[in-house]
Amino acid sequence: MKKAIIVSTILAASLFAADLKLNMAPRGAEHVMPSSPNQVLSFNKAVEQARKAVVNISTKKHIRFNDNLHYLFNNPFFKDFFGRNFDFDIPKERVQRSLGSGVIISKDGYIVTNNHVINDADEITVTLPNDTKEYPAKIIGKDPDSDLAVIKIEP
Repeated sequence: MKKAIIVSTILAASLFAADLKLNMAPRGAEHVMPSSPNQVLSFNKAVEQARKAVVNISTKKHIRFNDNLHYLFNNPFFKDFFGRNFDFDIPKERVQRSLGSGVIISKDGYIVTNNHVINDADEITVTLPNDTKEYPAKIIGKDPDSDLAVIKIEP
């Protein structure tokens, strides 16, 4: 009987202390209902502030390939069939172009972008918002696992 009273007293004291501690905890921010329907899902202010930091990234990659057709048409059979002066230019290189975006993270010209945008690029150019001038960029670092890269322009 005494054991039950002691256990009950300890349990009651624990519950009282827990309730007291919960009442003293700071309350979270109260939810404020928007005054107009236009404010419910408006990101206008965030977009206006962030828009100036978003840049266009353009890359070029020069891809070289073998001109195996040249050897094929150098065959005497083809020369007899098409004539001795049969010659044509087969492009041996093409330029692969890519576009992406990035975010300026410092006034020094550092920009964060995705690794797949700049990976294996021979040339990287950046166009700033409200500007038509293209700035050459160089790769500072990249991480294929997280698909992030840092490039730098000279402002």
